[in-house]
Amino acid sequence: MRIDEHITRSRCLFLVGPTQHGKRSWARSLGKHISFVINFSLRAWRDDVKYIILDDIPWTDISPIAKGLLVASGNVNLTDKYMSKMNVKNNKPCIVCINDDEGERILHSDTGDYWKENGVWIPLRRGQKMF
Repeated sequence: MRIDEHITRSRCLFLVGPTQHGKRSWARSLGKHISFVINFSLRAWRDDVKYIILDDIPWTDISPIAKGLLVASGNVNLTDKYMSKMNVKNNKPCIVCINDDEGERILHSDTGDYWKENGVWIPLRRGQKMF
């Protein structure tokens, strides 16, 4: 976790592995959070949480806002499929729970090098359950 107001950016935690291996359950056990599953919804944004969980959200859906959402860079403009841009204070670290193919998609995207540097990647093997 981060030291409140002393760190201006955080690295995103990517939990990559097979379905049903406890990635989201483990992430939810860490404290007060907001969780987005399959879709990111700006309407559900909350300022009173310590971190964000993104689970099974296609990279193509969040890549335009990924840097602002995943690295907790302070005041950022975010949007989703149904809302126009909204300025939010994002000081929350993010945990991204994805399957292997989506992890490969991110790493081989045009921003793959950025996410290799600004993410912590935890690969899980089949049978290596977290929770």
